[in-house]
Amino acid sequence: MLLFKSSWLKLLVLASLATQITGCFFVPFEGSSTSPSPTPTNSPAPTPSPSLGSINSVGQAPRPAEVSRYETQVKTKLDAIKLLAGLGDYEQTHDNYVNLMEGGMTENLKISLESGINYAIIGVCDEDCTDLDFILYDDNGNKIGTDREVDNFPVVTANPRWSATFTLTVDMYRCNNAPCYFGVGVFAERKPSKLISQ
Repeated sequence: MLLFKSSWLKLLVLASLATQITGCFFVPFEGSSTSPSPTPTNSPAPTPSPSLGSINSVGQAPRPAEVSRYETQVKTKLDAIKLLAGLGDYEQTHDNYVNLMEGGMTENLKISLESGINYAIIGVCDEDCTDLDFILYDDNGNKIGTDREVDNFPVVTANPRWSATFTLTVDMYRCNNAPCYFGVGVFAERKPSKLISQ
């Protein structure tokens, strides 16, 4: 397995958070009123997007059904990252995963990755989470990626030499107001089209 740490991905996460602060990704507060968007008429049916892979938890209790403002924060951050990644060379390959944990807890996620593709796995969490860490293991239990920096937006990257189901260990190292919501997004580098000489 080839592993590399890409600093621009960290900058991408920081940029997404800064974008939210400036109001580009506005989420109305509860009780606020916004005018509904006009419904288009005679518009063609939307083209269905290709189905994404899934991220599966191993042994974690299901999260509560209600959606809190903290979960909304996490989903907004993941949406911002998805948008920014779409402007670059990466595209989302798996459905976002969102859950909550207390400080000091760990959750293991199973993620299927394909060989020969550059992946970036990015984490975010709510305003009360100040340190979230990732460790990525291959299907043989070998540690191939880690981000244990003291921040709340871990990034691990990998280029698998074979297709397999990998294990991502998510460590909620510090949560100031438990429980804290976190989210995980998986992105892959798009392959450029080959030019054919005529």
